[in-house]
Amino acid sequence: KKIANLQSKLSSMKRYSESIKDFYNQSLSPYLFAFYLQRSLPSGVQLNEYFVGKNDFDMKASAYEIKSLNEMVTLLINSPVINPANISIGKISQENLNGKINFTIDIKGKMLKLTQEKRESLYKDSSAYGLLRKLSRFKSFSESLQ
Repeated sequence: KKIANLQSKLSSMKRYSESIKDFYNQSLSPYLFAFYLQRSLPSGVQLNEYFVGKNDFDMKASAYEIKSLNEMVTLLINSPVINPANISIGKISQENLNGKINFTIDIKGKMLKLTQEKRESLYKDSSAYGLLRKLSRFKSFSESLQ
């Protein structure tokens, strides 16, 4: 009877591990997206609006120099958390503000699905040691059930 109870508990733990696996493996951590977004905003660029979903983002940015916005788009394309094939610029506009031209662009894109190894690497790069420890504990827990 004890062995049957232990097997039942082990089976329950395996089901629990499977049920939360997607949380650790599929969705992109908001921290990682914010960290790499911050690295993608050159001087002179203002992020006016943004929306971050489970797998995509939508933002509006502005600058007085179009060169700064071009640099931002290049940095987004090279970001390790954004799918470069799915970035699109929807609208580019300009308006005169007190004698200066202000450029605004709308950008949409999708995030990359990260492997556990890539996620660990990005957590280290972004100094997200708490998230890295949580991921390591989950990995150890999952491996101990096999």
